Amino acid sequence: MNSASGVLPVAAAVTFPLSPPAEGAAGPPDLRLAAGLPTLSLPMPGAPGVTATLTASPSRPGVLAAATGITPLAVRGVQGAAVTWSHAGEPELSLVWQEGPGQWLELRAFPRVPAEHLAGLAKSLAAVPVTAPAPFEFTLVPAGATIDNISASAVTFCPPGTTPDESFIGKITVMLGVTADRSPGRAVDAGGRPATLHTSGEYTALQVDLGDGRLLVVQSATAVPLPEPDLLRFAAGITVTPAATPGQG
Repeated sequence: MNSASGVLPVAAAVTFPLSPPAEGAAGPPDLRLAAGLPTLSLPMPGAPGVTATLTASPSRPGVLAAATGITPLAVRGVQGAAVTWSHAGEPELSLVWQEGPGQWLELRAFPRVPAEHLAGLAKSLAAVPVTAPAPFEFTLVPAGATIDNISASAVTFCPPGTTPDESFIGKITVMLGVTADRSPGRAVDAGGRPATLHTSGEYTALQVDLGDGRLLVVQSATAVPLPEPDLLRFAAGITVTPAATPGQG
């Protein structure tokens, strides 16, 4: 366990380089970090029941390598492409373009919509960064680990040498839950707050009672275990911000 470059506290915030249109929005966007990449999801304008997802990346999106077809298409005044590819045997469509040096964007929708609809949404995006407030702030972080997922209810720390993905497997995870979901465990003290330690075959979970019906859970995978003293110090240095919301289950 070590401090994060001497900067305290460390806020788990996410910034996306483009802003969705506010006018005519069908609902609020969801901004998160997914597998290490800023990801923005929002209801598709003019298409009820359709969710559009934007992903920003410093390098070419992987769908280009997996493409079964690439059709050039102008996107936001630059040359982009409509990319067809397959996932679990189902045809998929993504719009890919380079917004600037080292800044690639991929836009897809579920259920699938025509490429022209994706291009229309891309055109409506404003070149103004948008930031989601951090759900947690950290005084200490696991040594050598990087944050690869951030949502309103969970943050995952990816160990060195591990490729970021969207799972909690093999990582150290910080989650906000509710006391009703607490598992039985051994009573401990986490920075003056009552807590319990629950151990399974795959992880150890430190469950800290926040005193208001919420539960701060720090889950240390067996593959990347934190010794109990470090686990307690790590949890004691976590601040739950007003932006955090309890997850499901």
